[in-house]
Formats: sequence, structure tokens, C-alpha cells
Amino acid sequence: HKALYQSYYKKVDRLKNAKWHLDKCIHFLKEIEVNNDENFDIEFNEIWCKIRYGQYFYKISNNEEALKTYDETFYIISDLQEFEEFGIQKLLFEIKGKINKSKGEKSQKNRKRNLEIIYDLLNNYGDIYRDMGKLNKAEQLYKKSLEITLILYGENHGDTARSYNNLGLLYSNMG
Repeated sequence: HKALYQSYYKKVDRLKNAKWHLDKCIHFLKEIEVNNDENFDIEFNEIWCKIRYGQYFYKISNNEEALKTYDETFYIISDLQEFEEFGIQKLLFEIKGKINKSKGEKSQKNRKRNLEIIYDLLNNYGDIYRDMGKLNKAEQLYKKSLEITLILYGENHGDTARSYNNLGLLYSNMG
């Protein structure tokens, strides 16, 4: 269902199909959780689905629901060590004027995956703030996203190019 969601998401006239596949992913994850399948990373896949729900809402121009979804996702991942290490809580406080408190111990597992999730969310937040005309806030988010991307992949990677492109488009909008 994840692959089908991604293919439908790219086609504007098929967004309802994309959401249907996301709903199926969530249903599938709940079934796996009930069966206690230890070989499947449920938390990561739930986060993946949440991020994609936010992207879906953003694509249908429901920025309020997209922001709500991203806020929920950041709360889920707020216990990651990388969340604190890169000052994400401080950044979100500066931008949003509020902060979700950490849920507990800092997780040190899967550093690369954690940073990829944070990078993805920061870019998505930046897109929404850019579209809302809050360009200074979008710039802060894009810069932090670029910082993380450079650590993850270096200069020669598609996600690094995406981060530079987002900043370039933003600066073009700023004049």
C-alpha cells in the first residue's frame, strides 16, 4: 500500500486513491501490532504514514490539518536523541511559540532513520510556512533541514539538492 500511495500521490486526479491506500496502511499496522510481530518496525511505519497524511492534506490545500498532523508526528518523535541534539525543540518554539514536551528517555537507535524523519518533517513544515507567506519561519526550517541533510548525505545527493532548491525558491520569493 505504501508504494501504491506514492504512485497515486503524484497524480493530482488520484489523490482520493492515495488517501485510501494510506488508510489501508494504518489498518495493516494495527493488525500487525495486535499480532505482536517483532520483526516489523511499527513505530517507523506509523511515523511514515503520519508524514504522508500531512503531505496529503498539504496537497489538497488544507494547511491547518497538515500542520496538525505534523505537530502530532513531532510529538511522537520528540523522544529521539537527535531531536534535542539539533535543537529542534528550540527551533519549533521560536517558530510556533509553543513546544511539545518530550515523552521520556532519549532513543539512540536508528540515528540515520531518525534524522531522515526529522529532515522530512522540517521540509514539510517549511513548505507550509512558505505557502502561508511566513517566509522567515520557512527559512529557519529549510536551513535546519539542509544542515541535517548535509550530515546525512553530503553535497551530492538528491535530498541535499531538494534542501538547496527549497532555500533557493524561498529566497526568490523573498526578492
